[in-house]
Amino acid sequence: MKRIRVELSNKCLITPSGLTLVGAALGKSDLVKCSNRVAVDKKRS
Repeated sequence: MKRIRVELSNKCLITPSGLTLVGAALGKSDLVKCSNRVAVDKKRS
């Protein structure tokens, strides 16, 4: 398993670096599995 190291810095972050962090966090969570189990009906379209 790859570890993510977060450090405080004065450097400016670009958008892709933030997306990489968010993608890694979502990959370790159960958000996708939980959202796939949500029942979708006419009220939740």
